Amino acid sequence: MKVLVLGGTRFFGKRLVTRAVESGWDVVVATRGHSFAQLPQGVHHVLVDRHDIQSMGQAFRDQTFDVVFDQVGYSPDDARLSCQLFRGNVGRYVFTSSASVYEPQMIPLKEEHFDPRTLAIRYGGQSELTYPEGKRLAEAVFFQQATFPVVAVRFPIVIGEDDYTGRFRFHVERIQQGKPIGIPGKAAKMSFISADEAGAFLHWLATSDLRGPVNAASHIPLSATEVMDIIAEEVGQPPVISTSTREGERSPYFISENWTLNLTKAVEHGYRFTNSKEWLPEVTRKCMT
Repeated sequence: MKVLVLGGTRFFGKRLVTRAVESGWDVVVATRGHSFAQLPQGVHHVLVDRHDIQSMGQAFRDQTFDVVFDQVGYSPDDARLSCQLFRGNVGRYVFTSSASVYEPQMIPLKEEHFDPRTLAIRYGGQSELTYPEGKRLAEAVFFQQATFPVVAVRFPIVIGEDDYTGRFRFHVERIQQGKPIGIPGKAAKMSFISADEAGAFLHWLATSDLRGPVNAASHIPLSATEVMDIIAEEVGQPPVISTSTREGERSPYFISENWTLNLTKAVEHGYRFTNSKEWLPEVTRKCMT
């Protein structure tokens, strides 16, 4: 199997690439070269601007792939580029979308709570749109215009020791240092997934018959305070909670309305997700060392 990974040199993209190589696939990783990563032996690394049609065309116009994994598509312009470039040249397209396409609700969110097939398309680049707008409109372009099979993975917050956003490490370090973390109200629950499982799920999708939007998350949603309790147990001291809303003190995991995902679609297609309480302690320990 020949696969192309757009992005793939950091966070759960690295884990996807490692699994693909271990499966014996022919793997091409395309990046701008801005972040250095030691790619597994045998990976073909191509420098390209994923957001530029000329750059992408020069690199891939005459190539065919069984699967394309798009880790760095953020806008309808990016989606339109892929629909044009890979027409007739790809067997399956796996787009990393986001649970941010949904509005928070009390009930677990199902894929049909946002239908990209009915959204009016307007074009624009990443800098012209908010992150949720960009993902929604990118999905709309893929599902209304692509001539190849597409699956859009709606991940929630992804947690790992190498998370470049620093959101999880923020909690670990402040609990270790005895510094306050702002929880300015009753914390609602949200879904999470580990970076390891995010990479594993993408890898699984390469050979699955699943199509369309799909939620992917660990079982057992947690509130910000529940996440901190798990961290505190590993650190060995309780968190210091404040009601602060100041940037740099307020928890980046605090939300006031539930934002959890219904996993029925993926589970019915055969995937078995982990439990968030199983892997959070290990990630905490890795952040402490």
